[in-house]
Amino acid sequence: MNVYGADLDSLEKAARDVARELSEVSGAVDVQLQSPPGMPQINVTLRPADLQRWGIDAVEVLELIRTAYQGDVVGQAYEGNAVFNVTVILDAQARARLTQIGDLPLRTSGGAYVLLKQVADVYETSGRYQVLHRSAQRVQTVTANVSGRDLASFVSDVKRKIAKEVTLPPGAHVEFAGSAEAQAQSQRDLLVNALLAALGIVLLLSIVTGHWRNLVLVLINLPFAFVGGVFAVALTGGLLSLGSLVGFVTLFGITLRNSILMISHYEHLVMVEGRAWGLETAVEVPRIDSFRFS
Repeated sequence: MNVYGADLDSLEKAARDVARELSEVSGAVDVQLQSPPGMPQINVTLRPADLQRWGIDAVEVLELIRTAYQGDVVGQAYEGNAVFNVTVILDAQARARLTQIGDLPLRTSGGAYVLLKQVADVYETSGRYQVLHRSAQRVQTVTANVSGRDLASFVSDVKRKIAKEVTLPPGAHVEFAGSAEAQAQSQRDLLVNALLAALGIVLLLSIVTGHWRNLVLVLINLPFAFVGGVFAVALTGGLLSLGSLVGFVTLFGITLRNSILMISHYEHLVMVEGRAWGLETAVEVPRIDSFRFS
């Protein structure tokens, strides 16, 4: 899930609260923040008064620190057609001793040498190394895996718990994404398309069957066909997944086809073969070659 907000400090606090509550929901595993709120870092703050006293330019100091610990290209070497950059950087052993950054020597305009710690404050702190954005908004992403339960009920429990336990700062909101949102969208699309298809089928059946009683017989048969599917879902834990919905739609189509063929057969027995409509005719085993509308 994504937590959107404007202020980084309040956004990170809200994301930590969301992650804490999410970890307490049954089935949640591997809960983590995609962008941790802070990482250890060395901060160098120049003192303008000392820089002015020693006659040292602040930009030159920053460039020196960057060259010492990140490296800088100062030339190129050629070997045949190959070109190699020549880079100046502190040796690995010196760069590994972060506590000695303050001992980095600086040369003044007069040729004298002073240490970095004489013109700057060097200390360890924590800071953000990455600020995530999405749709022009700052965002913190909380991820989790689900184990031992279905995704739909898990998301429902998470939404209730977050709404009850987490107080979001002004302007912040939570958005559920990933597999949960994809499955929910797929279920909504399937239900909408199924309803539209069912409406079209009912309209076509009213034309094809030719009489409202035949249409009612076809439609009444549908709920009884779903009994087995409902029992199967109940026996497997009562979880209605996307696959279950697809199965119900398939069952709906097969049942509808069989009902239409059955009504067609009964109409053939009564109207073509002259049978009397009654229990004996209704229970007669249909002949496949007579499944047609009269």
